[in-house]
Amino acid sequence: MRHLELLPLVAAAIWLQPDAPKQSPHAVTLRLTGFTPIAVVVHIVESRLALPLTAPTSQRFVDSLTVRTPVDVRVDSAIKRVQLSTEGNLAIHVGFTEGATEKERALAPWGRRLTFVRTEDGDLKPEAEVMPVQPTRSR
Repeated sequence: MRHLELLPLVAAAIWLQPDAPKQSPHAVTLRLTGFTPIAVVVHIVESRLALPLTAPTSQRFVDSLTVRTPVDVRVDSAIKRVQLSTEGNLAIHVGFTEGATEKERALAPWGRRLTFVRTEDGDLKPEAEVMPVQPTRSR
């Protein structure tokens, strides 16, 4: 019973410990390349209230963008989700370059439909996409 008197002190000590340092969201450049010399058309859509994708040829901000590979696209720190889809069933590789953290640079995502979401650490990471199930036709 004497130890119960120490519980408030232990709880206060745990509560006063500082949180682990978190990275803030950061802008990052995505390098989109195809697997063949043929240019791949990529549609990029971000989900956020503002319009912070930077078009490769200007400094204007947009909420969707259509580009041809190879291309660099700057993703603003405020973007929470970015979706990429290609035309013609052609896959692309996404590299994280300028502004990327070590975790982002270690990624090697590729595909025809890619989604990236911002984590609590401020990094962009690939998100699995669930495709709708198509019913089979009975004969």
